[in-house]
Amino acid sequence: MITGALSKPRENFQTLIESLGGKVSSSVSKNTDYLLLGKNIDGKVSSKEKSAKELGVKIINENEFVQLLK
Repeated sequence: MITGALSKPRENFQTLIESLGGKVSSSVSKNTDYLLLGKNIDGKVSSKEKSAKELGVKIINENEFVQLLK
């Protein structure tokens, strides 16, 4: 799952994840492994971030995502 403003278009991250065998969904569920969370423009907690926290999904930022790829 990807949400928020990132350094590159979201499609770049989705393509990379899928090329490595991952799947990107449009909503957070108990089956979600990670939420890639970019900057929130309005400063509020997004519904996706809230759902991830409630479900215990690991929330990572762009730097943590890059570290996972190494």
